Amino acid sequence: MADYYTKLSFELDCTEAEADRLIAAFAVAGGEAAMPADLASHFPATDPGDPLSGIAAFYDGAETFDVGACIDRRPGGVWIHGDGDPQVIAIAEFIRRLAPSALPTGFTWANDCSRSRPGGFGGGYALITHDAYEVFDVMALLGDALEAARG
Repeated sequence: MADYYTKLSFELDCTEAEADRLIAAFAVAGGEAAMPADLASHFPATDPGDPLSGIAAFYDGAETFDVGACIDRRPGGVWIHGDGDPQVIAIAEFIRRLAPSALPTGFTWANDCSRSRPGGFGGGYALITHDAYEVFDVMALLGDALEAARG
């Protein structure tokens, strides 16, 4: 049996207020969580009866959610890191909505496996702008490059 992991670690330069908002967003977890008032305008509810529905959308419909990464304050910004199952989409969307001074920006991640398995290793990157984010997977990029090279 093999265990699969996603790992990431990066620093993000942002304002103190943006760091505060990011830290608060990372703390919202679980089905019993409450949406901090200063975050509500950044994640408008998609379901009027569920104030967390605007943030839950980034967790693939899970009833409980966890960003799967840690966030630590550092001079001039934050350090975001995780080595189990960080939620890349949620992290990218948090940065896009809560740290506009950092944009455009991006981060990389690695996919790892406890045993040698075909397709068990890889990674990708997220490119984040004011308007959107895009997620790129290195296996897909390699496939596209090979297809182009083969004509």
